[in-house]
Amino acid sequence: MKALKKYSGLLIIAAMVACISPSFAQDKREVKEIEKEAQVKKWLDTRKYTFKPTSMHPARYGYGNNWTMTSDYSLDVRTDTVSSYLPFFGRAYTAVMGGDDQGIKFVSSNVDYTAKESKKNRWDITIKPKNSQSVSSMILRVFANGEASLSVNSNNRESISFQGYITGK
Repeated sequence: MKALKKYSGLLIIAAMVACISPSFAQDKREVKEIEKEAQVKKWLDTRKYTFKPTSMHPARYGYGNNWTMTSDYSLDVRTDTVSSYLPFFGRAYTAVMGGDDQGIKFVSSNVDYTAKESKKNRWDITIKPKNSQSVSSMILRVFANGEASLSVNSNNRESISFQGYITGK
C-alpha cells in the first residue's frame, strides 16, 4: 500500500504527460501545415515556382489509367517567362513532320496568366501561351499543401492531365 502511495504521484504525472503529448504533436503538425501554406502562397504570388509531375493521365484512356513519371519533367513559371518540358501521350489530330515527337515543349514570355484563390485554400491558375502552336491553355490547380494538378488543352492534340506538386525557385 505504501508503494502505491509512493508511486501514485508519478502515475498522475505520467497520465498528464500522456494526455498532453498528442496535443503538442498536433500543434506541431498544424504549424508545419501553416508554414507550408504560406510558402506555397509566396511562390504563387511571386510567380517563381516549378510544377513537377509525378503521373500523367491521357484523356483517351480515362482517369482510371495513369502512368507514373520516371523522368525529370517540369513546367517552370517565372515572372516574365513560362517554360514547359512535359511529355505527351495520346491522339494527335495532325501529324508531326519528321516523326519526331516534341511533347509539350515551349518557352514563352508572351502569356496570359490568371490566378484565382478559392475559399478552400486552393488556387486555380490559367496559363495561355500566345506563341505556342500546340498548346491553347494550361489549367494548374494548386492546393495549400503544394500538391497540384495540371490540365493541358491543345490545338491539335487530345487533352492530357498531370498530377504532381510545386516547388519554389
